[in-house]
Amino acid sequence: MKNTNTHPDRAIFQYESEPIFQRPLRYEHVARVASIRNAPAGIRITGQLTVDGLPEIVQHDQMYELKKAGSKTEGKSAEILIEALAGGMLRVRAWVGGGEPPVHLNESVVMPLVPEAFRVIEEGKVFEAFGTIVRIDHDPFRISFAKLEGETMLSQSVSDTHGAPTNYVTRPIGFAFDESGAPVASYETFVAQPDEAFYGLGERYGELNLRGRRAASWIDDPICVTTTDVNYKTVPFYQSSAGYGVFLNSSRRAVFEMGSFSFTSVSFMTQEPIMDYFFIPGPSHAEILRKYTALTGRAPVIPEWGFGVWMSRCMYENWEQVEEVVARCKQEKIPVDVVHLDPLWMEDRLDWGDTCEFTWNEERFPEPAKHIAALREQGVRVSLWENSYIEPRARSWDPAVVLKDAEGKPCGADCYPMRYAKKTKGYEYYPIDFTKPEAKQFWKAAHDRLMDQGVASFKTDYGECVAIGSVFHDGRTGEEMHNLYPLLYNITVGDAMREKLGYIMLFSRSAFAGSQRYPIHWGGDTQCTFGGMMCVLRGMLSMALSGFAYYTSDIGGFIGGPPSEKLFVRWTQFGLLSPISRFHGIGAREPYAFGKAAAAVASEFGALRERLRPYLVALAGEAEKTGMPLARPMCLEFPEDRNCRSLDLQYMLGPGLLVAPVFREDDTVEYYLPAGEWTDWWSGKTIPGGSWRKEKVALERMPLWIRNERLTKELELARR
Repeated sequence: MKNTNTHPDRAIFQYESEPIFQRPLRYEHVARVASIRNAPAGIRITGQLTVDGLPEIVQHDQMYELKKAGSKTEGKSAEILIEALAGGMLRVRAWVGGGEPPVHLNESVVMPLVPEAFRVIEEGKVFEAFGTIVRIDHDPFRISFAKLEGETMLSQSVSDTHGAPTNYVTRPIGFAFDESGAPVASYETFVAQPDEAFYGLGERYGELNLRGRRAASWIDDPICVTTTDVNYKTVPFYQSSAGYGVFLNSSRRAVFEMGSFSFTSVSFMTQEPIMDYFFIPGPSHAEILRKYTALTGRAPVIPEWGFGVWMSRCMYENWEQVEEVVARCKQEKIPVDVVHLDPLWMEDRLDWGDTCEFTWNEERFPEPAKHIAALREQGVRVSLWENSYIEPRARSWDPAVVLKDAEGKPCGADCYPMRYAKKTKGYEYYPIDFTKPEAKQFWKAAHDRLMDQGVASFKTDYGECVAIGSVFHDGRTGEEMHNLYPLLYNITVGDAMREKLGYIMLFSRSAFAGSQRYPIHWGGDTQCTFGGMMCVLRGMLSMALSGFAYYTSDIGGFIGGPPSEKLFVRWTQFGLLSPISRFHGIGAREPYAFGKAAAAVASEFGALRERLRPYLVALAGEAEKTGMPLARPMCLEFPEDRNCRSLDLQYMLGPGLLVAPVFREDDTVEYYLPAGEWTDWWSGKTIPGGSWRKEKVALERMPLWIRNERLTKELELARR
């Protein structure tokens, strides 16, 4: 196979830059059933693979034309195992080579996988478990999942062709092989119903409904851009308006085509020879999230002070500046519950760049325990920045704890910022190997010392740059671990916090499936524009439907500032009605730095947030029990209202508050109130819903509506 992608991070993966099924690869799909049996462990199928010969494809701009179809010959056989699992999910695994099914699990899945027996409705063809019908068509081979009453939720696609059975546009479940005949990738294709909407796949800054989109499951550092499909957080899990979810159980690079190449199909391909996914029936989004987060874990309730206001900038220079900020905020009646220190707290930061040196800069931040205690007496806690890379010239350097390459030599981080630092300044950063017990203990001990001094939280930054050529202590490769690494990073720091302090309170940028167990996550380095603000709202809602209960953004934006007064005010309103609230960016982000109007809005909305704290804590308890996020897309709360399917510029904060941020310079906003009674938070006026509203909103206000039928006692108290 010739690789045409020369980007060093992507050279190994052959399937990302072009449509999955329009490349000159050898594809073999499962064409027909050779045998089937209902075994104690599930439905075991042996399928006959058919080789789809190489078609002749001609590209015209973005169009692909089939000039000549490939021939078809009989290939190998494949094994497919369908299991019904306690918890109401079904798992499908497919592999070549026979034998026992591969275990194929990593740190993302925490629920014990206990198979349960299917009820046989028609021998060899129709089975039932948990109210879900599984239908097996033999020739052509097809698996379908239906509701007990007969409505099909999801079906494998077998008829998306160029007009003849041999000429596939999107191919049925199968495998791609290299020139030696070894399987190197696996793929699956489902029918996309005409009116079906799709959500999830982690942090997606574009429109919430993924229909028509193509998404790569590969975390990266987008370098201060949150307006494209490059993102810090990937989760190979999506859910559908048709009442089901699909979790691709693979940490390797994958591509999802959500009706983007063929408008009638959803296809995904992963760079490993095992197809392994969970089918999660709903029917509601809430039920899908409940089951998915039972599988991969839920966020614990964070400490109550974490729902307060976090004050930060890139970067506070010394204790005197921090104390001045706290005093001024109190003078302006702007609440501050946490002060965050970015990297200048560390010794050697200016000498060795982005290395993580867990030693205080005594010149800038002397006597840390004393100052942290003094701030705590004022009700303010301290959070510290870190990343998971160390530089050989740093005093904490230990080659025994970093990743190695295939020859056993230290293997550096590999993404654009790291390559640039090496090229321009000679720095080279090496990720910690969190699969090595000694390395985990090394990292834990550094945090223990800081927590003993009173540090209350850690901003676990970065984590996106594991090189694909890395070899971990436990034998896994960079290909397997690149996406999974942020979870291992968070597990190490989060477990250290839980052991020492009894809670987890991180502030993480990168994530993978399961990272929701280690809150919280923020949207990364956002541009200081209304567009940047809009994109992190969409990222928050996409993450909510990917199983993450907590998410926030840098109020005011991170880069390209300073933000205008109006943008800062609008972001302040949005940020203080997000699950977590943090002011942060390059340069001052304290509200009083943006004028009297900004300070007044921060004071008023900060006081509102304080009154809403019991409500937020109650939502956190619900998230821990059910997986429901604090900030909820409209489609999650109103799944039957088709107007809500694609709404992504407004959201529900819990079940009872509708928030409509203002994204326009002219102060206009358009939003939708679903059916029911709604009360304006500011005026107390009650009106019926079921209609769109367009308003010009005063700078000191943002549309905020109470959903009367979900008025909780905590909301009622907050109104007083």
